[in-house]
Amino acid sequence: MWLGLGLTDFRFRPLLFCKSKIKPRSPGSPQNHCPSTTTGGEINTPIQMSSQSWSVRHHHARGHIAIADTGITFKSTAGMDDKAAVTATEISKSKVAFLILGPRTRQLRLTKPDGTVVRFDGFKRDDVENITALFQSQFNVAVATVYPSSTGKNFGTLDLDGDSVSFKIDDKICAEFHTEDIAQVVKQGDLQVEMQFEERQLQGSDAQLMRIQFYVPDDHSPEVGAGDDLDEDQVEALSTGAGRLRHRLVAAAGITSVTGEKILALPDDVGTFLAPRGRYVVEMYQTYFRLYGKQYDNRVFYQDIVSYFLLHNPNGVEQVFIITLRENKKLRMGNQSYQHLVMNMKSNKNVNINIWPSPEKLIEMFGANDKGEAKLNQEYANVPLPKTVATLFREISGKKVFVAGSFESHKGGHAVRSALKNSDGLLFPTRNTLIFIHKPTIFIKYKDILTIEFQRYDGQMGRSHTFDLCVSCRSVGGEAPREWTFSSIDKHEYTRLLAYLHGKQNIEVKNMLVESGGRGRGRAGQYAEDADAAMNMFGEDDDEGSDADRYVVVVGVVGCFVVVCFLFASCKSYTYFF
Repeated sequence: MWLGLGLTDFRFRPLLFCKSKIKPRSPGSPQNHCPSTTTGGEINTPIQMSSQSWSVRHHHARGHIAIADTGITFKSTAGMDDKAAVTATEISKSKVAFLILGPRTRQLRLTKPDGTVVRFDGFKRDDVENITALFQSQFNVAVATVYPSSTGKNFGTLDLDGDSVSFKIDDKICAEFHTEDIAQVVKQGDLQVEMQFEERQLQGSDAQLMRIQFYVPDDHSPEVGAGDDLDEDQVEALSTGAGRLRHRLVAAAGITSVTGEKILALPDDVGTFLAPRGRYVVEMYQTYFRLYGKQYDNRVFYQDIVSYFLLHNPNGVEQVFIITLRENKKLRMGNQSYQHLVMNMKSNKNVNINIWPSPEKLIEMFGANDKGEAKLNQEYANVPLPKTVATLFREISGKKVFVAGSFESHKGGHAVRSALKNSDGLLFPTRNTLIFIHKPTIFIKYKDILTIEFQRYDGQMGRSHTFDLCVSCRSVGGEAPREWTFSSIDKHEYTRLLAYLHGKQNIEVKNMLVESGGRGRGRAGQYAEDADAAMNMFGEDDDEGSDADRYVVVVGVVGCFVVVCFLFASCKSYTYFF
């Protein structure tokens, strides 16, 4: 298959050319023991192994490779890696070669009979002679030398061999990718295919390859075999060279491969996703759920999910179901990464959902309830959509579903309408988190909030109909402190937000005791009456409401002084008139 290569989003760090920051040693001198590494990559404890070893890297793991008469073993900081182990019998049947990565760096490659390639990066140029002799004497295997493509061309062939995807020019490797690193394969038009890669926490560098595009002419792309089981939509998608290449890459990367029995499927008309935006089919399996549409196809493992939220829209018509992922497991689509998947559903919509496994199989997969029955029903007929979706995700994944807290807005809902920058949305003060949906979706834990500040508020009788809520956060995880400003909030929500955030969550209010005088209409303690009403809303005791009480006292003293001055001036005026 001939195709052109183009790099986009060029934060490029080819895994093939990475250098490991392991404690240096003199080149060409193998060690008689294999030391382990600490978190910083320093060498401390030796591994008892009568073999020669080198500090290298296998895939994303740094560690040490040991070559003995029994085969090859690799130990990283996480322990022994069975995937990197190669027995002596396998070595004798494999093709062994050194790939030249640079003037001083080499990669040891072992191609097994089944096509799987095991790679070890980080060998020095002076190690080649010693290791070549070692393979020749112990395994009777010749070690070849492979040169990469350096012509500068960008038009070649793409080979899918085992667990790797190789882009070759004139039969020489130009770029190579692990299939397990491929997160998504997207068709861009009729002639382009984009591969997107998992975002990983790499040591020693902040740069990594995120996506790469291939140009695929139709006349150089082979047809899909007639024996493939394809439906009409798939046949149409495979009518172009880009579609056929995407089909093969998706299969090679295992993006749509089934690991377990399918439990249920929710069609794309069940609800609309706000983040990522669009309509997607949701297929649920035992260990993950599949989210796919016309362009993207993703798998989200339940172990990467933190929690769920089921929140009611104040309009009373819709509900949102939020799937929160771990920070390092964001769902990537195109240039965007999503930590929170937001699904919008109609509150009054009922659906019919069939569970495919038998009750006995469901008990085997998820256990039984108190009555000894399966936790999932075999059929959900004419059931409310939002609640049923939340229940299915909870029972299948074992993660908790959180709902709105005790906060109640001026109009009786669990959220207030506000805006973040230029995006209008809803602000939900839940039990432990302040949530804004949806563009972007923001989660702020109360424990991470330093202070809140009510801006542009001049009292219930003031001219302004709205105010802003500024949330200042602490520094978390070494990051700089962040500040969020939610604007255009109805002034009637002031007392309720103040009561919930300050009175119940004990968050410090930065300007509750500040005197303000905007446009000549300000008065001392303009928040006094509203703050007092907010504290009374939750029935705070004297200790929790002490600041507000003291402030009311100050206002009372100032008020008495103003009244006395007014009476004195009135008496003087009255005397002068007569």
